Amino acid sequence: MVIRMKNIKIDLNTPLVEKDVSWQMCVGSGHATMALRRDWCEYVKHLHDELGIRYVRFHGILDDCMLTAQKLSDFIPLPNADKVTEYSFRQVGKVYDNVLSTGMKPFVELSFMPGPLASGKKTGLHYRNNITPPKDYEEWARYIKSFIHYLLNRYGHEEVESWYFEVWNEPDLKVFYTGSQQEYFKFYKVTAQAVKCCDKKLRVGGPSTSGSKWLPEFVDFCEKNNVPCDFISTHQYPGDGFGNDFTISDVFTRYPKIIKTAAKEKKNIASAITALFYDSESVKETPKGIMKEAVIKARQEVGNRLLFYTEWNCMSIFGAPGQDEKYSAAYAVKTILDMEGEVDCFSFWCCNDLFEEIMFINQPFHGGFGMLTNLGIPKPVFWAFKLLADAGPKRFALPVASNKAVETAAFTDGEHVQIFIYAQEPDPTMDEVHTVRLELNRRFTQASVTRIDNEHCNPKRIWQELGNPMDPSPDEVQKIIERSRPVSEELTIQAADKGIALSISLHTNDVLMISLN
Repeated sequence: MVIRMKNIKIDLNTPLVEKDVSWQMCVGSGHATMALRRDWCEYVKHLHDELGIRYVRFHGILDDCMLTAQKLSDFIPLPNADKVTEYSFRQVGKVYDNVLSTGMKPFVELSFMPGPLASGKKTGLHYRNNITPPKDYEEWARYIKSFIHYLLNRYGHEEVESWYFEVWNEPDLKVFYTGSQQEYFKFYKVTAQAVKCCDKKLRVGGPSTSGSKWLPEFVDFCEKNNVPCDFISTHQYPGDGFGNDFTISDVFTRYPKIIKTAAKEKKNIASAITALFYDSESVKETPKGIMKEAVIKARQEVGNRLLFYTEWNCMSIFGAPGQDEKYSAAYAVKTILDMEGEVDCFSFWCCNDLFEEIMFINQPFHGGFGMLTNLGIPKPVFWAFKLLADAGPKRFALPVASNKAVETAAFTDGEHVQIFIYAQEPDPTMDEVHTVRLELNRRFTQASVTRIDNEHCNPKRIWQELGNPMDPSPDEVQKIIERSRPVSEELTIQAADKGIALSISLHTNDVLMISLN
């Protein structure tokens, strides 16, 4: 194990700036029908109440399971039955009623294509979402107008005008959209105009691409064609292109071997999925600070327009163990603190592990994308967001020391000071120890530290100590939650020139918050 020594001096006479809270605007979820579950509502309300998140975004509000567009031929395939059709958005109302009951507001993703309006039958995800363009754009426009009028009638103009409407999800990926870039631009134009036709104050945007793609082309299209666009949205994961690369040949060569081994060793589905998709060696190649580079480039491309990142996480790899561990917490802290002032919305994907894009996984800790497990247990990344939410509203504008082995940030409410110390690395297997002497040019009488590491805020470890139960009892779930809550430990204050000094150590991908009074 490598041990490194580091001296860090923090000047608390540095000017103050407003804390960036763009991550508190929105959080992602799975797909719309999840919002009909009571536990989903409980988990989302918890994120609103504890973290101050205001909007929730999810896929599939227009999917066939929401029953928004139906034909008689869906049930009775007789002559002329396909001409007997109806629109109804009652199920949508139930979903949005539940969202509003949690204290959140809907960030409406207009997806996917209702079967009766679709130009094809191609689906993308486990829940069979139709990903084809509309076969009749005029009919699609009428459908969208019906949808918007339903919302305005049910919730009122003032309420719906406070929502956001995003056209589709990741149309640059064939798993989400079968059309070309130009076809999406046409689709966006028709959809945005239909939304605005109902109420000009409604806010609509796109292109909701993966990997910060299509932004200059989309801006150019909207400007040249006078297409309404109130915000630019896209997504970014540091793991884009890393860890889950595969070719068609893998389906016939590598994957069968992995599945055969899983069957022989009697592994469960979660373990098999991790083996299929997660490659720790590839993840190590992810450049540190890649998210900031992508966002700065995107900001240059969109200028002073509202820039929304409506998905991000430490990886784009479902089943990655680090998403249940301190790895995700360290990445979230570094990313948010790196992003200072660059974006207007920074929506983490996603709120919980009630999720079935690939398939619904029962195991509580399976490398899902959520802040909470499928049983509502807060993961380390949740506690990282909680520390950030509770930090003072002003940030010390300290000199940027980007991508160092150990990085810091400082906040204050005018009386108390919080110092974040974190050692984020893309390599989940790295385990260096950093012994830090922290010097501050102000005197304090009390100091304490809250840790997110292998021993603290680590519910997965406690679950493993209980024997990895597939279905923990309610008492076991509560035990995991209680034993993984953050704790505050006192630190010894040392006298130093013009202030104080503190000595503390942390491992790779640990997050520490020091509170000073």
